[in-house]
Amino acid sequence: MGFASYSAVLEAIRSGRDRYESFLKTNANTIGGGLFQSLWGVSGKPPTGSQPGALTARQVDASTVGALNFQSPAGARDRFLRMFSARGNGTSQAGTLFVVDRLLDYGAISHTTAALQVLANPVTLPRYTDGDGVFGFLEVTTNLGATGVSCTFTYTNELGVGGRIGTATVAGSAIVTRIPFQVILATGHPSYFSLQTGDRGVRSVESVQFSGVNTAGVSNLVLVKPIFSVAVHTSLLQYERDAVIQMAALPELVDGHALQLISLSFSTVFAPVTYSELYGTEG
Repeated sequence: MGFASYSAVLEAIRSGRDRYESFLKTNANTIGGGLFQSLWGVSGKPPTGSQPGALTARQVDASTVGALNFQSPAGARDRFLRMFSARGNGTSQAGTLFVVDRLLDYGAISHTTAALQVLANPVTLPRYTDGDGVFGFLEVTTNLGATGVSCTFTYTNELGVGGRIGTATVAGSAIVTRIPFQVILATGHPSYFSLQTGDRGVRSVESVQFSGVNTAGVSNLVLVKPIFSVAVHTSLLQYERDAVIQMAALPELVDGHALQLISLSFSTVFAPVTYSELYGTEG
């Protein structure tokens, strides 16, 4: 339904239609400044995320282990992310946390071959089904060897056009949980592979191919819908973004959503412990 005014948001809160959830991620790996990390495989709350099957699309939803989910509202109401706050808990921790809705993932992408790896798509996107605003990345599940390579992704775009080509440069020596793309800040979509000119999103990915062979390494390929973000500038201080006052955005949390965190380190490490709070309000 949504909200007609700020007063309507306040009334929803007063009427008990505001819900609270939190992330608490521990033992994230130390990575360099300016690098991205997927916290799906990190222990805490929610627990370590379950893994998809080899080279086969899996739908991710509220029932998937590792996903954070607000209970769907009753009746005709919708739920919206009203506020997101976060802090780092350690020395010299600063960075940005991104909340994304994890939609599809494909397991066992091998970095030790330059052959075309064909992906099976027995299922489609469970939410945002046209793919508009959906983007993809690799998350390392077995440490990569030292060889840096380029990578191409064949995908279907938001208009249903197949055979589109996405690209990324994959760093060598990327460790578990890292999103290993380089020069990612220049793509306009931090941590995601670049899309072909004119495309606005991804419905599915049909193949992955690396330009060279690495000595080791396995990744998941993940498709997500970005939801919100908050920057953390100083350790142990809580930072928040209000989606009503500050952003006037109120992103919808579509029924069945499977929220996870991506972190961007400003310094040498961000989040051996990451605590964040989310408030979802029914409209």
